[in-house]
Amino acid sequence: MRRYHIQPLLVPPVLLAVIVLVAALLGSCTWPPSPTEPPFVGGDSLTVQTAITEGALPQGWDVVSNLGWQAENVQPKLTERVTDRTRSPGRVVFALGQNDGGNGFDATDALQLTQLAETPHGDACIRWLLPHYAGTDPTHINGIQAVRDWITVYAAARGQGTFDWRPIAQAHPEYVDTDGIHLTPTGRLAYGQLIQEAMASCG
Repeated sequence: MRRYHIQPLLVPPVLLAVIVLVAALLGSCTWPPSPTEPPFVGGDSLTVQTAITEGALPQGWDVVSNLGWQAENVQPKLTERVTDRTRSPGRVVFALGQNDGGNGFDATDALQLTQLAETPHGDACIRWLLPHYAGTDPTHINGIQAVRDWITVYAAARGQGTFDWRPIAQAHPEYVDTDGIHLTPTGRLAYGQLIQEAMASCG
């Protein structure tokens, strides 16, 4: 009986490196905004409160938020969308900061915010909400201020608009709950209005 010896397929090292590089590039590709994709809002528990309040945000928006979330929690969810040609958002609002700066703001927090900010496609319109803390904890006060400063500088350098929650909350103390962070029912409507204004500025 004739025996056959099957040679394993040998791929030249250079070709193999090219294949690996192309696969990596395709896996990290960000698609231009899809005309059918709704606005994207990435946030924390304040955004959760707002999203579940009737009339605070338009129906159909892609709101990605949860309790205790920081930039590194939103970033992979946004990555899922921008690497899908049918889901890459053209309008993005980041409504974060309470947890990123709540225990102080350091280089790791800044890096995670940067990675989030660089996730959308270059043609996407990005807007930021500046957070506010009405409590008395000095670490939280300083951390929130550091987040505000970072967002302000980053956004200004890239032509991205910022929308400030602080003057609204200070003018209406009834909008903020007793912990100095979370929102009362009327505060949720006001916070939602600010998100909508930020989104509307994208056109």
